[in-house]
Amino acid sequence: MAETFVYPSCYEGFGLPIVEAIQSGLPVVACTGSCLEEAGGPDCLYVHPDDVQGMAAALERAIYDDAFRKKSIERSKDYIKRFENMDIARQMIGLYREILLNKP
Repeated sequence: MAETFVYPSCYEGFGLPIVEAIQSGLPVVACTGSCLEEAGGPDCLYVHPDDVQGMAAALERAIYDDAFRKKSIERSKDYIKRFENMDIARQMIGLYREILLNKP
């Protein structure tokens, strides 16, 4: 079984694999500078894509710091609830209603 999820991608449309990893109960280490921070939220670890030492340090923390792992997993699971299908559907319906009701 995996200890952590590492996603060193620099170019993504959203970062769904991060959400899936969090749902699976894994801490996440990902790169800065794209949408990955939005997908994972503030309790994942983010490293500049060119920072090899930073990536190694983040991996060590995600694997060996039990207090961090527990806190990161718990808070990240709360964060990704905003991406659940029914919540997104409600937001889209609300947006369409607002657009349709506020026509010039």
